[in-house]
Amino acid sequence: MIRLLGTFFYSGRSPVMPGTCGSIAAWLLLFLIPGDHYAVSCLVLALVTTLVGPALARAFMAEGESKDPQDFVWDEAAGLYIAVWRPILPSLESMVLGLVLFRILDMTKPWPIRRIERLPRGYGVVYDDVVAGLIALALGMGIEHYLF
Repeated sequence: MIRLLGTFFYSGRSPVMPGTCGSIAAWLLLFLIPGDHYAVSCLVLALVTTLVGPALARAFMAEGESKDPQDFVWDEAAGLYIAVWRPILPSLESMVLGLVLFRILDMTKPWPIRRIERLPRGYGVVYDDVVAGLIALALGMGIEHYLF
């Protein structure tokens, strides 16, 4: 169960760009949510993945993995759900924007994301992506205000 969840249903096992594959898997799951339930459902997904994430990361790493194993992508799901949350059902363009902004921030890790990554006990593994998601959310909503 730890492997199934930690790899976000094995999407993190991709040999190419596992973080991006995990983010896309989490993103695609959002299309199963009925439009009138999007805001609440996305918020619940963000909260659950964020709160469960550090314990799951510790359990995943206890199985002999490195400090931040590449195939552990539960944290990408947490950050992605924050990045694409909107109070109403977003357009496809908005959802793509959230995904792209989140991935750019997660891969480049500008301040303060890189600093958060240093937190111990699985918190850094997850909360750097949470911060990337929060920044992507703010940037995305700002961009949408002017472009969409």
